[in-house]
Amino acid sequence: MKATRETSLGFISCLCFRSVLFGMRAAMLDAWGLFLSVLIGLVWFAGGGGHVAAQETDAVCKEQFSWMRNSLGQNPCLVEAFVEGACHEDGDWSIPAAQGSSSIYPGPSKQSANKCSCSSVAFSLLSACAFCQGASLNTWSNFIMNCSADDITNPGYPHDIPSGTTIPAWAFAAVDINADKWDPKNAKSLQFTGEH
Repeated sequence: MKATRETSLGFISCLCFRSVLFGMRAAMLDAWGLFLSVLIGLVWFAGGGGHVAAQETDAVCKEQFSWMRNSLGQNPCLVEAFVEGACHEDGDWSIPAAQGSSSIYPGPSKQSANKCSCSSVAFSLLSACAFCQGASLNTWSNFIMNCSADDITNPGYPHDIPSGTTIPAWAFAAVDINADKWDPKNAKSLQFTGEH
């Protein structure tokens, strides 16, 4: 009986050792597969085969302007980065924080002017971005100074809503060209009218 017990224990330990060996081999194959997948992905990405658009901002809105955020919790500065990035080939766009109360976000340059950047939605979001930080507001006429007549949309946004964001309805309100500015009171009155 003693020999049988030792034999069965030896058999069990042999099975355990084989299971460990096969488990290690499977783990090594899994690790190797993961390594190859990452390597192929990096080569593809570095070769231009894939680009993930990046929209960013370091602007922080004062808490009393939380009504300006979309349902995803994005402030108007980040939403503006999505709006601007939609008409650029790589989709990248960054909105820096305002540099004090006298700073003004300029309109698009002649090189960057396009249907997205020359829209009233871009103007409204960028104005809200300045306003929520306590910076100064640009005028509509100054904002569109470098835009061609074909690129200007008021009201509206001539592009599909970029994925990864939503645009509050208040940003779609027409800019009053006689007042020549964004109206924060009008925008706030529209805060509960939804988003696009």
